[in-house]
Order: sequence, then C-alpha cells, then structure tokens
Amino acid sequence: MCGRPLPAPGPPPPIVIGGQSSAGARLAARVGDGWTTRPDLLERLGPVFAEALAVAGRDRHAVSVLVGWEGGRAGQDALRGSPWVDAPRETLAEWQARGADGIVLAARTAAVRSSSAAMRPSLGPWALCCAIG
Repeated sequence: MCGRPLPAPGPPPPIVIGGQSSAGARLAARVGDGWTTRPDLLERLGPVFAEALAVAGRDRHAVSVLVGWEGGRAGQDALRGSPWVDAPRETLAEWQARGADGIVLAARTAAVRSSSAAMRPSLGPWALCCAIG
C-alpha cells in the first residue's frame, strides 16, 4: 500500500467540543474552536467556559457557542409544538441573548425533519438542523 498525503484543507475545519460538564467546558475553552452544550446547562456552564477562555488568554468572539436540542430519541416529535417550530427567529434571538452564537436541532422523525427543513431558511446561517434517522 502506498500512501499519498493530500494537501491540508484550507481553512481547516473548526473543532467544536461538546461539553456537558465543567471539565468539558474548560477543555473547549482551552483547545476548541467552539463549544456545544444542552440548553439546560448553558446558564450554569457558560461562566465556567468564559473564565477558562480568560485563563487561556482567548477572546470569546474567536470561538463559537452552540446550544443543541437532542430530543426525540424514542421516535417522538420532540420539536413539534416547540418555539423552534412556532417562532424560530424569536427563539433564536432569545438564545443569542443568553450567549449562544448558534443552535443545533436534531430531527429524528419524518414530521420533525420536514419542520426543520421548513425552519432552516428563516433561521439563517446561525442554525444547523440535523436530520437523523
């Protein structure tokens, strides 16, 4: 077998670290290009992330903070009837005011996948809607 290295991609893809604990938030602050956490943890772990950025001498605006909604694992429509479906722009603005730069919505059923596809244009570049399953 002969290996032929390809040129490195430019720019390199960002490394976003999922951290659902203080240690995860600190790790993301030290070495990540971004940090993602659940909505129920942002308020508690956001200050830990910010402090770790300061200790590492990193600028908050140089990294991304993403909040991810993971529901619907049992085939349930976790987003149906949620503010993300009913008022996506307003809900995004609320989470940005809380410190999130963007969001990740996981769509695990056909109904939610179609809802997330419809929401994507109204949310703009700050949202990633994933179709899973």
